[in-house]
This record gives sequence, structure tokens and C-alpha cells, in this order.
Amino acid sequence: MGGLETEVTGATVNVMLEAATFNGPSIRRTSKALGLRSEASGRFERGVDTILNHNALNRAVHLLEQMGACETVCGIVEDYPEEVKPAVIRVTPKAINTRIGVEIAADEMVDILKKLQFGVEYDGNELVVTAPSWRYDISCDADISEEIARMHSYDKIESHNPELPLVQGRQAVIDDVCEEIEDYLVAAGLSEVMTYSFINTNNFDKMLLAENDSRCAAIELMNPLSDEFKVMRTSMLPGMLNTAAYNQARQADSVKIFEIGKVFLPKALPLKELPEEKQVLCAVLTGRRSALNWTESKDEVDFYDMKGIVEGLLETVQMTGVKFVPVAQPYLHPGKSCAIEADGRVIGWFGELHPTAAENFDLNGSVCVLELEVARLVATATHVPQFEHLPKYPATSRDIAVVVPLEVATEELENVIRANAGELLKKVQVFDVYTGKQVEAGYKSMAFNLTFQADDRTLTDEEIDAVIKNVVEKVGEAYKAKLRD
Repeated sequence: MGGLETEVTGATVNVMLEAATFNGPSIRRTSKALGLRSEASGRFERGVDTILNHNALNRAVHLLEQMGACETVCGIVEDYPEEVKPAVIRVTPKAINTRIGVEIAADEMVDILKKLQFGVEYDGNELVVTAPSWRYDISCDADISEEIARMHSYDKIESHNPELPLVQGRQAVIDDVCEEIEDYLVAAGLSEVMTYSFINTNNFDKMLLAENDSRCAAIELMNPLSDEFKVMRTSMLPGMLNTAAYNQARQADSVKIFEIGKVFLPKALPLKELPEEKQVLCAVLTGRRSALNWTESKDEVDFYDMKGIVEGLLETVQMTGVKFVPVAQPYLHPGKSCAIEADGRVIGWFGELHPTAAENFDLNGSVCVLELEVARLVATATHVPQFEHLPKYPATSRDIAVVVPLEVATEELENVIRANAGELLKKVQVFDVYTGKQVEAGYKSMAFNLTFQADDRTLTDEEIDAVIKNVVEKVGEAYKAKLRD
């Protein structure tokens, strides 16, 4: 057992006394592995009071001196890498009574703990309990409650049936919205995919991101699956574009896919706290707009296909007040992309992929992409469907066509029309944009359909004419526009 070289014999002159404390779990594992059991192993497995080691040494030396067996040398050599201190626990009498289920006076609690050799300080509100050095099993307020209940007597604690309140189970609102989004996109002809949460850092170069772009600050994995998956994704696009390229390389030219997943955005690198996890919707369209059929055209998808999907999605979640504004994303085509803005905040962007970025990902043809933060969509969307009565009086519509400079956006014109058409205007829709011989160079003709309706009467031509006249005047003042014949 290890005493062959250290046993005491008649030739022994000097004896060193050791009072050691060994790690209980380690002793148990070693003893079990070697099949060797001893009184010492049994003691250390259950835990030995480290704080009383000096007392044990002094007592042993005292006994040897009384027997006249030796002369002692003064002093102790100590190796104490980590000091063990008694547990100090703070708890209130109210919390103890709530856990036990009876009313025990605070004075009785103090008396019980002192009899068990606990150190107790009570200020009238909170108990500060110091566990004895040999009580390794005391670590939290639940242990203090158990000691008090044990000494108070379990027989004095009445039995009660457990309370089983019925709680309606349901998923989070964001999960409901995600399901609505998935149902809509599948109905729109897109297929759901699942991509890895890990990407390669070269994807940032493929997306034409600058070195100081926050999306390039990705969390590097300590043990990556391969060199292709070295960092956590900060954008959903690389995985989706690689999936589209994989399909194109296998003669699946028309790819319409989407995924709702998380991106991982660190607050600082190297990591000192958990990164922010955002749930993002990402979609990719490429190839023909319709399935190959003699009744359908062979046109490829473009910006307006993705715009229609976004508008349908926003309508599905009953989201209003959304604006499409210009965006400067390095991987998007500068003239065929825009941001989605709600309540003054950008919640996503979509458009055609920049030709250079498409080439970097080995993608052919027109590629349209969408990224949308689901959490911001949930915060702004209407969660409870709003009911409106069917109109009692008929609606009437008028068409106007105005010639404006090429740089004027459709939304800007719509805003001017809505601001000056009054409450009678129910809907504005652009149905034609024309540039050609009949329009001056640097200008374009835009045709709008305006729908008017009143809730309390049938509108007259005179009322509508007055509104149309006012709208045309205001548009002319704002953009030097003129009514097209």
C-alpha cells in the first residue's frame, strides 16, 4: 500500500508527521481503478476537514511526547495552494418558511443553527450563516432550510397536495411570424433550405465587403469541421449563394430558395461575452421567372420579382408604413436595390446581386437576394388581424400621367400624391413608366391610377376633379413636372 520504504522500524531516528488532505473524488477513482481499499481512502473519499489539520498534528505530537517516544521540533512546513474557507450563506427566515411550508420563528432558527455549531448573525431581516468547517455538504440556502426542518422535526410539517396550475402552452410570437413567413414563401414558389452556421472567411471578399465592415469581424472556431467552415456566419447570404451556385453547377438553372436562421455578431473580438444572435430571413432568386412551358415567357427573374415577394410578405404580416429607400450595399447592384425601412429604421434590404459578386460565387444570369431581420419585422408588424367593414358606397378611379426627371423615385411621387389628395384617396398604383421619343431626354412619363372613396356618400365628378387638379399642381411644384397628354 506504499509503506515499504517509509515504515517505522527499530532503526528509525527521525519521523515526519504529515496531516494531508487529498481530493475525495480523485482518491475514489484511483482506489476503485486499482482495487485497493484502506481506512485512509474511505476517510478521504467522504471528505476531511482541512481547517483542523493543525489541531490534528498538534494532538499527535502531544500524545507522542506524553508516551516519551520522542522529542519534537517546533514549527510546521505547510503547502496550501488553495485555502478552503467555510461556506457563508445569506437567507431570510421568510424564504426558509416558504420552502419548508411551516411558520418557524426566526429565534428558533438561530437557536437550531447554533446548536449545530453554525455561526449565525441575524439583523432582524436576514440570516448570515457560516457553516462549520467539516460540513462540506452545506453550500446554499436550501441546505440551511433542510437543517432547520430536520431539527424542527419533519413530523410537524403537514402534508399537502402539490399545486399543479394549468398553464396554456404556446410558442413565442416570433415563431408564429416565422411560420407565417415560411407558409407565404412556399406558396410563392420558393423552397426552404438549411445551410451551415459556419462559413469561410473568403466569402467576405466574394461579397466585396471592406476590411472595416462589421460583418468581417466573425467569430473563429477553435475546432472547425474543415477549412471551409472556420468562422461563424455574420450574414446568411454566403451560404445561400453557395447553395444556388451548387444547384446551377448541376444544371438546376432556376433556383428559388429561402432560409430563416441566425447570424452571430460579436460585440468585440476576442470574445469576452456571448455574441448577439439575430434571426434573419434570406432569400435568393435566379433563373427563369416561370417554369419551362410553351405558354410562358422565358424571361429571367429581376428586381421586381423580389420586390413583389417582399410586398406580399409585408402584406401577409399586415405591416404598414414601410418605405423602400436607396441603399449602398457593396454586394448589391447600385441601381437595382433598396433598403426596407420601417419606423425610421432599416430592417432589411433586397435587390439584384452585383455582377462582380455574382461572378465571385460562380453564379450565372440575374440573381436577386433578400435579407430581412425577423425580430424587427415582428416588432413592427400587426400581430392581431384588423377588421374593416366593407365599403357601403362605390369607389371611383382616375388615371394621371406626369413627366418628371429620371432621378425622381416612384415612392417620392406617391408620397406627394397621398399628401395632397386628402382622405378620399384610398389607393395609389403606378401602372406605366415610359421613356422614348415622345418624352424629352432626361425625363420619364409615369402613369398612376388613383382610387377615391368616401364612407358616407357617393363622390361626384366635381369633387374628384378638384382633388386631381390640386395633386397635379403640387407634383408640378415639387418636381417641375407637367401633365402628359
